[in-house]
Amino acid sequence: MNLKKMTRDEIEKLSHLDIAYYIIKNSNKKYGTIDLLKKVCELLEYEENAFENLIGDFYTSLNLDKRFLLVDGKWDLTENHSVKMIVDDEGDDDIDSYEDIDETDEEATEIEDEAVLDDAEALEDVDDDLDDDIDDLTILTEEEMDEEEIL
Repeated sequence: MNLKKMTRDEIEKLSHLDIAYYIIKNSNKKYGTIDLLKKVCELLEYEENAFENLIGDFYTSLNLDKRFLLVDGKWDLTENHSVKMIVDDEGDDDIDSYEDIDETDEEATEIEDEAVLDDAEALEDVDDDLDDDIDDLTILTEEEMDEEEIL
């Protein structure tokens, strides 16, 4: 989308970050925070004091928006930069150094089973206590409640 081809009403409907995005995208340049916000304010025909009121929020928003990337103190679009991932799998070749998983797996299963049984018993005790508490409750009618207030 080209900002120069947009009407003033269309530009005003965009957020400051969207305008900044299109400024960088159309110019293929990197901008400092102040220069970028000044361009946004020029497009929106803001007064000088508006710039001063917006700079803090604008900077914070740029940092949080994943479309923007700060490179050497200048803002650029993330889409203009590639990410190179290096996977180190040298240590994975020596499988003999790992202990036998089957032996420890049985022990872990027994411990887990005991823990689950203990938790289940504890939950049953809590459930029984709640049932006892519910049985002890008395339901009062509105008339009985009124009588209680009088006493």
